[in-house]
Amino acid sequence: MTQFLAADLGTTSIKLAVISSKGKFIAIRSQRLERFHPNFGWSEQDPKDWWEGFCACSQKVMEDINVDISKLSGIAVCGQMHAPVPLNRNGHLLSNRVQLWDDKRCSSQVINYFAKNYNSESLDEYSNFPASCWSAFKIAWIMDNQPEIYENTSSFLTPKDYINYCLTNRICTDLTEASGSFLLDFQTLKYSKKRAESLEIDLAKFPEIINSDQVIGTISSVASANTGIPTGLPVMSGGGDSMVALLGSSILEPGQSAEITGTSTVIANQSNNTLYDPKISHLLSTSGKKISLMCIDSGGDSVRWIKSLLENENLNFEDLDQLLTQVPVGSCGLYFIPCLIGERNLNSFHTRAQFFGMSSNHTKEYFYRAVTEGLAMMVTRNLKSLQQSGEKVEKLIVSGAGAQGSNWLKMKASIYGMPLYLPECLETGLIGGAILVGKGTGLFGDLKEGCQQLVNIKERIDPDPKLTERYLKHQQFFECLYNMNQLMSEKLM
Repeated sequence: MTQFLAADLGTTSIKLAVISSKGKFIAIRSQRLERFHPNFGWSEQDPKDWWEGFCACSQKVMEDINVDISKLSGIAVCGQMHAPVPLNRNGHLLSNRVQLWDDKRCSSQVINYFAKNYNSESLDEYSNFPASCWSAFKIAWIMDNQPEIYENTSSFLTPKDYINYCLTNRICTDLTEASGSFLLDFQTLKYSKKRAESLEIDLAKFPEIINSDQVIGTISSVASANTGIPTGLPVMSGGGDSMVALLGSSILEPGQSAEITGTSTVIANQSNNTLYDPKISHLLSTSGKKISLMCIDSGGDSVRWIKSLLENENLNFEDLDQLLTQVPVGSCGLYFIPCLIGERNLNSFHTRAQFFGMSSNHTKEYFYRAVTEGLAMMVTRNLKSLQQSGEKVEKLIVSGAGAQGSNWLKMKASIYGMPLYLPECLETGLIGGAILVGKGTGLFGDLKEGCQQLVNIKERIDPDPKLTERYLKHQQFFECLYNMNQLMSEKLM
């Protein structure tokens, strides 16, 4: 039986797995990654840590007794998006601290660009409003603040493209990542010279664009020695983590929607439309289809943060799920706004997180529930924005760490007011990577066939009408609190 190798380079960890052609996990390993926050709104990592983590996981997976190296057909990597990794002409890293997707330091470049260059006609062509997440603005910050790095950079890669380079020595990217640059023309599927000139960015520093399921090369002898992966194994172009996770959730048709909670929380809907709302972004899927999405940068990371703050980092999701049952709906008036690192859109970079309504009767269990409720109410705001812009979002396929726990899922379904569908495998990024390998190596005729083979929905979680009704008042108060928080956060700048 054919086996696929897939890797998911996340923000807090890197995972690597061998998956059968029927979607069964044969072996999986992960390693945590360190993230640095030297200032408010800054988020950095060292690319060398990604590669070292990849090699460590790969060596362990290749040594697993259940893995048959002779049956491996290829590898695909997905990874956190938008972080510009500078390489010089010799392929050497020029920085050991790169801005991650949630880094807000380029907010002034975003604001200046919007004031000087933006108009309504450009949205039809490029499909996105300026935002701090797009890699072009992060590169503009490098140009303004680290001119030596900018001048000496031959290619700016994204995290998974850097891993691909380490595996194959080939410099390239894919459509999902290119669509997150702010430089891609969504009509021609090529970088726009006009937009690059408006940012004074050299397009020659951006790699060629390859389809996500296309073979870009094979494992080099040096990479094989470091990883244990056999020399000559085909490497797919891969894609951005959220877009590959959508594939691993079988999101292929217009109107299909998903919630992905890892470090961030993403609500995504496949659509043929461009939505004229600055809070809504658009990316291209692994099949080149338009995806409308909204992201909470400190989504799932809010849960990690509260566990760390309360010195309970080893609290697993099963225990957390049980803690939620010990606190009543609404957490006795304790509310949480999950904006620990600001937000990515215009006029919201400065937004801070907030607990409101604390009293002496609130124990740590209340804080856990308030964080999960606050995150769900923030998602509900985003769902309303998508729906008000004309998108039909009536159900969600959920995945990631935030899809664990029956109590948490029931809470979310009730706050959202819509059913949730739970895949058999929550590691949808890895499943999506396996599908890309199957398509790229010819085992699957198309991505749809791969989804039929590897993706299974095991459960539907319906909202509790009584809970939904009770949460309506809490949602209304949360909206008021969020708006006031926006005003107060601005005073801190």
